[in-house]
Amino acid sequence: MNNLEEYGIVLPLTELAYQTANQFAAEQVSGDKAERVRLNTLAVWLVRDYLDLMGIPTNITEGDSWNPIMRMSADVADLEVTGVGYLECISCQTPAPSYAVPPEVTRDRLGYVVVQIDDSLREGTILGFTDKVQNGIISQLQSWDSLLVHLDRLKSRVTVEETIVNLSQWLEGIVTRGWETTRELFLGSENNLAFSFRSAETEIDNTLRLGKRLDLGEELGSLILLLEVRETESSEKIITLQLYPVETDRLPEQIQLQILDDSDTVLATAISTDSDNYLQLQIHGAPGERFRVEILAGSNALSEDFII
Repeated sequence: MNNLEEYGIVLPLTELAYQTANQFAAEQVSGDKAERVRLNTLAVWLVRDYLDLMGIPTNITEGDSWNPIMRMSADVADLEVTGVGYLECISCQTPAPSYAVPPEVTRDRLGYVVVQIDDSLREGTILGFTDKVQNGIISQLQSWDSLLVHLDRLKSRVTVEETIVNLSQWLEGIVTRGWETTRELFLGSENNLAFSFRSAETEIDNTLRLGKRLDLGEELGSLILLLEVRETESSEKIITLQLYPVETDRLPEQIQLQILDDSDTVLATAISTDSDNYLQLQIHGAPGERFRVEILAGSNALSEDFII
């Protein structure tokens, strides 16, 4: 594990946090369980305070950790991030090479925040964050600020959930609003190379090509994301993605096009150089599977969610 305790963020624990943790601990039937509940409660409170400072709304009373029956019967330290889901707060008093995650919280969590509680119980340190647990063990932490990036990505995902693009419907003639034919998209574009390339392609049965114009701001301009869906005899879908510039015949450097699955694991990535006039990725998928396309350009990030 990286030595992240040197770079953790330290926050004070309020008197109310201290009193609440002691109250919850006093409800337990054994000393060991009481100490576990006390540390869990303080860890949840400290993560709540940190997210509050960052302007991220939470609801501390909605988690199992605030439910007296769940506190007594399970080892839980969850915190609801409003409108997104639940984080698990893993408490410790000494940084360690790895951290055990209770079996009951290895699923249905946005991620895991490791919090060191000071011996005085008056302050804590957020040591780091991860969204990966293997065999019930956290063996590597990302820096604490990666939590903010992760939550921002998940919030964006929730926002677009209602307009997730259904590719099977495309082949039935039901096209998602905002997606257009390649001819409509490139009409008036200075990128004649891209338009010629797409127009010259031979049409294939059970194939549909549509695109969407994306605005990356004044400095980077606009890009066009093209998506081709082809259905095979086995009903598997072959999905090809291409990313083109609009105002020029070359992409800006370091534009990143990537495909992620529904657990945010990266399946494929392409990064532009100064000589690329387009980027391309291809995946195969079965009906019902979900994936996300992300375009990263400096501080700009755009994403689209799809279901096959």
